[in-house]
Amino acid sequence: MKKNDQASISPPGGDSKKSGQLWMIAAVILAIVAIAATITALSWRTKVTNYDRNLSDCLLAMEEMEAEVEATERNVARLERQVEMARLFKYETSLIPEKYIQSFREKGLNNPKYAIELDLYKRRDLIPCQPLEGRTMRFESRDEIKVLSPDRVFAAFSDGEIVGWMYLSYRVKDDGTISWKIIDSYCPHYDD
Repeated sequence: MKKNDQASISPPGGDSKKSGQLWMIAAVILAIVAIAATITALSWRTKVTNYDRNLSDCLLAMEEMEAEVEATERNVARLERQVEMARLFKYETSLIPEKYIQSFREKGLNNPKYAIELDLYKRRDLIPCQPLEGRTMRFESRDEIKVLSPDRVFAAFSDGEIVGWMYLSYRVKDDGTISWKIIDSYCPHYDD
């Protein structure tokens, strides 16, 4: 009986060897799955990072395009102002009757229309609108000053961005100096 008993008894560690092999196979499979999951996660992380970069690039490009649109809109507004000014000042003939021209000459203004335009052109202090920061409000040229009558002038002014118009009265004094008074002014940037 001892022989049979010994035959039915498995050698020590026989099942544990199979069990160890199964554990080893399971560990290898788990390691392979973990490696595959890590590789997949890294791949997705790379894709997400690339998408983030692409999104950032698109947002930056969109901001640049918006800045270009704003610059174009400013240029269009500037060109529209120039067209309006051209329309306003297309007539260069003096509207001062000859008898007033003679009176102004007697007061020392040899070329009255030119002297009146030049005097106002130098008078930035009369412009009622404030310029944008870092800019200067001025009459950009004498062409934007229109002598309408012996005592009225229409003038446009700008700081390069903001534009406005003025209607003024003037008086040529006996000593040839000119005094000014603003009758009305309009600056859409501030009046809207």
